[in-house]
Amino acid sequence: MGGYMRTIKRGFIIVALLAIVGLGVWHQISLPPSHVSASIYRKGTATTAINHAVFIMMENHTFDNMFGRFPGANGVTNMPRAGDPTEDYNHDGPSLFAAMDGGKMDEFPDRGHIQYTQSDIPNYWSYAQQFGLSDNFFTSMATNSAANHIAMVAAQNGGIFASTPENGCNSVQNDLMDSKVASGKAFWGYPCYSINNLPHELDTAGISWKYYSEENIWNAPILLKSDYK
Repeated sequence: MGGYMRTIKRGFIIVALLAIVGLGVWHQISLPPSHVSASIYRKGTATTAINHAVFIMMENHTFDNMFGRFPGANGVTNMPRAGDPTEDYNHDGPSLFAAMDGGKMDEFPDRGHIQYTQSDIPNYWSYAQQFGLSDNFFTSMATNSAANHIAMVAAQNGGIFASTPENGCNSVQNDLMDSKVASGKAFWGYPCYSINNLPHELDTAGISWKYYSEENIWNAPILLKSDYK
């Protein structure tokens, strides 16, 4: 049984993994499954039954920004402590490529070089202490939110490069989005994708799920054709 509710837009992966969508990226935009190599992991045995898996996806944070000072983590510890909230920065795809500067990673604005401490975000640190913490995790796509939210539930983005319109698969016919193939070639694409994804896999297995978001630009299921419940 599928499900969806509009409530929360931010978070990180709890239970097996705590992950932050940061600014390190892959250059690939979207690779078909046949081009993706997979590591082989040994299957472990849980000591207790896993009843719920919760993914909370953060927006516009790096690992070091939130957990750089976490004990034992592979993090940066010498950034200034975060102060009062500031205005939002330009964080679209072209801005990210400019900040990456061909791999030099030296054009990010100084205002973003700040860090939270445990006292600033105690709930998030509590999750990190109780569950897994992925200190070498990077965002999947070198662009803005929508593509990365799709990648979180589908391990690919379907080609979308810009944030989605409000209605996804319910968009009007000529509501096209800036899109790219794996080679980087750009095209205009309708924001509705027939790609395998976690909601579909869960439905097939008879496992219930829900997806919460405050805005539709973070709502990956509405972009997935016939799998959105």
